[in-house]
Amino acid sequence: SDLLQAVLIDVDGTLVDSFPMCIPGLADTYEHFTGNRPSDETLRSIMGIPLKVQMRLFQETEPDEETVERMIAYALERYDVYAHRERLFDGAVDALRILHLAGIKTALVTSKNATEVASFLSRFSARDAVDTTVCASDVDQPKPHAESAILACSRLGVSPDRAAFVGDSVFDLQCAHAAGIATSVAVTYGGGTETALRAEQPSRVFPTPEALRDWAQNEVATLCLDART
Repeated sequence: SDLLQAVLIDVDGTLVDSFPMCIPGLADTYEHFTGNRPSDETLRSIMGIPLKVQMRLFQETEPDEETVERMIAYALERYDVYAHRERLFDGAVDALRILHLAGIKTALVTSKNATEVASFLSRFSARDAVDTTVCASDVDQPKPHAESAILACSRLGVSPDRAAFVGDSVFDLQCAHAAGIATSVAVTYGGGTETALRAEQPSRVFPTPEALRDWAQNEVATLCLDART
């Protein structure tokens, strides 16, 4: 049968609305280091790529490695200042819990770095429903490259053709397709526009965290549990 054995889930914009934390944190960082403060709209457009890449943007000259490291450290400090503004997408967190309880393996696959992931997990109420995480620090080529999804499946001991990948960005869908993931799921309540997401031809598109939860409950978990009885 083609039952799903694992679900890979993006973090920012999918499980959690981190924009109210990340956007002012990034703006403060660029302002501190370059004197310019990009607009919120500009910063929204670069969500979903690693900090290491973000820190090289909006500068007259390419910053050296040491400057990039200093900028990352500063950005992480600013994120902590705004962390109280982060909001969970409750329906999506419910979906994660439902999948885990049904015996489906789960992985968070994120462009956050290891420090950001540790910080997120320390305050994430459903961390016990997460079997593994793959972040930007774990791979040579982050999303949209296939490496993150392939590594997550390998850590879970599941073939990509028995896995689903849920994300709010075209990078998530491109990563899923490149890795040969069976079911690519786009959520349109995060950072990506529905038009851009649909252009990647996802298997499923959900407009709300609740719709994602219903899919997890009524399709994935139920089929999985039925197959065992």
